Amino acid sequence: GEALRRNMEAAHTKELLGLDPEEFASAYWPLPTWEPSVVHRKDPDHDLYAISFKHPITRFTTLPATNPWLMEIAERDPYVLRVFMNTETGKKKGIKDGDWVWVESAVGKVKVQVRLTELMHAETLGFAGTFGHTGIRHPTGNGVGAHFNSLLPLDLEHTGRNCGAMEGTARVKVYKA
Repeated sequence: GEALRRNMEAAHTKELLGLDPEEFASAYWPLPTWEPSVVHRKDPDHDLYAISFKHPITRFTTLPATNPWLMEIAERDPYVLRVFMNTETGKKKGIKDGDWVWVESAVGKVKVQVRLTELMHAETLGFAGTFGHTGIRHPTGNGVGAHFNSLLPLDLEHTGRNCGAMEGTARVKVYKA
């Protein structure tokens, strides 16, 4: 951390790029400390957290979107291509199971069908993987499902200071399509 601070100060990163050496060096304390994620400080008008998790058929890849057999399973599964929403949250927002909604973050929005469930926290929406690809040209996966990554900002503020990982959660709002 000390070496990083010295190097950043020597390179004038604060003046040239707005990157505070103290902030970056603080990520290298010897003991773990908690600090709020940027999603806790941004977008206060967005009342839900969008998260992505892996369904057994997604296997941590985009494989289902380009595999006709897996997409057939995904389309028949009552959960995979939908967004999970807490039942009570849906009732408060006037959203019923099976409704089509827009899920909107500060940087993007996706249209997706809702699956109401008790499996999700009341402040969380769950996406079973990343579908809805638009960058690929494939007959089974192009545009099917919701593209979760469209909701995530890709900038330095949403990137881990010591590991370079992008923030995997977005603050969102939901409304009927």
